[in-house]
Amino acid sequence: MNPTPASTSKSLTILVNGKIVPKESSSECTCVWKQDSWVPAYYALAILTMLWSLTAMIEAQVYVISGTIAQWYFTKEDSAPKRSIRSSLRNAFGPSFGTVCLSGLLICVVRTVRAAVDSARQEDVPGMVNLILRCCVNALLSAVDFLNKFTINFAAITGKAYCISARMTYELLKRNLLSAVFVETVSSRLLAGIAFVLSAIYAIVVCAILKGAINLGVDSYLVSFLAWMLLIVVLGFFVRAGQCD
Repeated sequence: MNPTPASTSKSLTILVNGKIVPKESSSECTCVWKQDSWVPAYYALAILTMLWSLTAMIEAQVYVISGTIAQWYFTKEDSAPKRSIRSSLRNAFGPSFGTVCLSGLLICVVRTVRAAVDSARQEDVPGMVNLILRCCVNALLSAVDFLNKFTINFAAITGKAYCISARMTYELLKRNLLSAVFVETVSSRLLAGIAFVLSAIYAIVVCAILKGAINLGVDSYLVSFLAWMLLIVVLGFFVRAGQCD
């Protein structure tokens, strides 16, 4: 009897990730599927690889943006930068691709460990030791995340390797840490305040137009409130995305 495509596919699947083994159930003998021992490790490796690829793409985006802005900033006043985005892309996926991948790997590890810590916190495990360990781990992860944020920008500006950029960034932050933290905190709060003010002005303008032109009455306040909520959510999303970058 010639094998059918279905039986051939099933045979290939059996040869790939497991085998059929007998299973005794009461007085009958049935067959069950038993995975090979390497399958769970393969799934875990595939998930970690996808997470690493995602964080590497995010860091590549930060690298390209920082490199493009740096080329524009350090260009002489009488000349304009040429092909700055293409040059940053070529550096990000060329000589500095290892830097981008290493930065993405660190961010992937930080977020994975932070997710595990948050999951353990939701279980509410009692004990002073667990609380101290969580505080120490969160402080370490925040420090690594904070240093990596400036390191990838420094690498995009100078073109140095990741370790050299991290060391130079550490020396720079050691001399100007307070000013860097102050600028980052104030800039984020300032952007949030600007988003709130712009949303309020937009809501007032919408309310005035609805009351003057369309004459909706009380419903104009509801529409204005919804417009304010929509705009502040959109602006807040962009502010948050800028902070994450």
